Amino acid sequence: MENQKLAFQLGKEIKFLAQNEVMYCVSDSNYSGITATDGRKVLTSKTLKELEKIFDPNIFIRVHHSCIINIQHVASFSNENENALEMNDGKQLHVSRRRKKQFLSMFHRL
Repeated sequence: MENQKLAFQLGKEIKFLAQNEVMYCVSDSNYSGITATDGRKVLTSKTLKELEKIFDPNIFIRVHHSCIINIQHVASFSNENENALEMNDGKQLHVSRRRKKQFLSMFHRL
């Protein structure tokens, strides 16, 4: 499922991304900004709620009301720095207190 191609309509153009290429999605009003592993950015009229239904729940998690991440692209997480996580591209995102336990449960801790 993670390699399943997703199609995003952008005007008269359709952009395709495999799920494993999606690094994170951030809410932007009634739109969602999707950042891919190669740096491409796609703006879609789908809400995060709609995207949650499409993405594989084994690798995607909503960490904040305004953000969904692909756990395969998380570089680090800091409890001390307001539950901040860093993605592989260096982007800093916030994990809400309410979603922190579920987020951490998706990782095998050593």
